[in-house]
Amino acid sequence: MNFQKQEFIVLDNTAFEEFAARLVLTTSVSVVVDGLASALTQIRIGNITLSNIPAHDTLQLVGYNQFDGLLSVENIDIIGVISPQAVALQVKTKIINPSVVNLINGGQLLLDLCDIGTCTSVGLVNIDPFCLQPKGNDTIVNAEGILNMTEKNIVIVRELISNMISGIDSQVELRGTLEDNSTGTTIPLLSLAIAGLRIHTILPGFSGDKALVRELMVKKLTAAEIAGITIGLVKVLLVRIRIVNPFNASIIIQDLNIRADNGAKIDEGSQLGVVNDNRPLNISAHQEFVSHYINVTITAKLTTLVALIGPLLSGDAHLSLSGSITVTIGDDFVLNRLPVTVLNIKADQEHTDLE
Repeated sequence: MNFQKQEFIVLDNTAFEEFAARLVLTTSVSVVVDGLASALTQIRIGNITLSNIPAHDTLQLVGYNQFDGLLSVENIDIIGVISPQAVALQVKTKIINPSVVNLINGGQLLLDLCDIGTCTSVGLVNIDPFCLQPKGNDTIVNAEGILNMTEKNIVIVRELISNMISGIDSQVELRGTLEDNSTGTTIPLLSLAIAGLRIHTILPGFSGDKALVRELMVKKLTAAEIAGITIGLVKVLLVRIRIVNPFNASIIIQDLNIRADNGAKIDEGSQLGVVNDNRPLNISAHQEFVSHYINVTITAKLTTLVALIGPLLSGDAHLSLSGSITVTIGDDFVLNRLPVTVLNIKADQEHTDLE
């Protein structure tokens, strides 16, 4: 027997709200099917219609269980500046439906974006329209968001953006109850379910082809400079930085206060030198950019310098940066002395003269 999709008519709004809440917030929901059915049966002498056949069964529907582990943030981008205290986000989300129950039109879903450690709100994520593909299919939604910086959450917002730039994932929570205690849904029958929604997910840091710093290019060394480095006579290296703006908004790096360590991790014992440069770097949205020459004041031990020379000459050196930058996103979203850590950056000598 095959049953086609049938329309489900809600007769009791309160009962349906409770059912929807259990489906969204728990692992399973019991549903009793009770009524009468008619069937057309084929037999050897013809067709017989059987009427008023009692139908009674109890079904266990798989619930969404708050979408915990089922809704994930795949990608995040700053796409513009709303004010000196707020930036607009594009948030690519993926939702895995574990249930045979799918949503054709869940309306607009507005979720409070919270820091998971302090439960402090840092902004909103707007999924519109909210829908779910049937079980076994992933639903990809390009949501919109706002990151708001206030006196209450300024430390957390700075940490989130610092982590993005440094390639570090941030643990966050999405909540259906908003900071003003309203419920983030435009569908009244889902309000009870959405109000209790709490989803743990990750804001991914920029890494791979979205990493901020791609390469450090040391001005080609002469034989005399190489010899001078190994005995501590050379005090400054000239370096250019290959940068890619990870945002879909322009940025200006106003200054650099950075320490460079030799190797794939931060290690003060392998400190190479320091950078203090306040010449602005203007980078358009998603632009790849090569900086001017920047002075790296050598503070390394001789053993560190000697360990660097071989890999640098062979093009196999790697450095790690830690410190702070002052960055302006868009026209007027300014982050002063934003902590930044970038690990395992390829370092090489320049092979051609760069303008």
